[in-house]
Amino acid sequence: MNTRLQKLWIVMLILVPGTLWAQTGGFSGAVPDTYSILNTSNATLSGTIGSFGTLTIGQSNLMTAYLDFRLRSNNPYQLTAQVGSLVNITANARSTTANAVRSITTGDIGFGIISIDKSGANVAGGGGNPIRTDTIVGSNTGPNFSSSSWPSVSNGVVSYHATLHDIDTGATQILTGDRISDSGDNSSSDNFLLVRVGVAVLPEYFASASFSGTVTFTIAHP
Repeated sequence: MNTRLQKLWIVMLILVPGTLWAQTGGFSGAVPDTYSILNTSNATLSGTIGSFGTLTIGQSNLMTAYLDFRLRSNNPYQLTAQVGSLVNITANARSTTANAVRSITTGDIGFGIISIDKSGANVAGGGGNPIRTDTIVGSNTGPNFSSSSWPSVSNGVVSYHATLHDIDTGATQILTGDRISDSGDNSSSDNFLLVRVGVAVLPEYFASASFSGTVTFTIAHP
């Protein structure tokens, strides 16, 4: 007679009050330097500021165009601008040559930063009473890209603080500052600087022609 022996092993687990059984699982990732320029709908910025329309000559009739865009960053930033794709406009300072045909130049078109809105609740150092500093490039001896108000027309001409000629030879820094965004992503409504830039031109007796160009803005680490 075969007998099958089975052994039953009884394992007793004794838990001591106050002790835990734990296992550790790791995770990792990386946060890169992140910068963005978007329009007021959080979409890609086209780079063109706007149209002056027809430069009808009048008296002290300064014509302007404006562009608003949103800047975000998780680190200090600098904003540069560069004019390009010029058609029937010369990359040069305003002509002072007497008795010569005056074609429009980049030096005839004023350019500058009109305003910076820092009121977003998730702007670093911003909000209702912002304490952050964002510095517009400017000096008494060179271009001043702060154009909160355009200069007055005097005797049928105007002298701008800065013009497109100041950015027609390469990418030129116009604004710099510390980290902008405290949280959120590119759909957030309160974590960006709202920057307005403008261009201005006084209709004068330029040589007759249609003209156009673009301004490209770039945000990056200083």
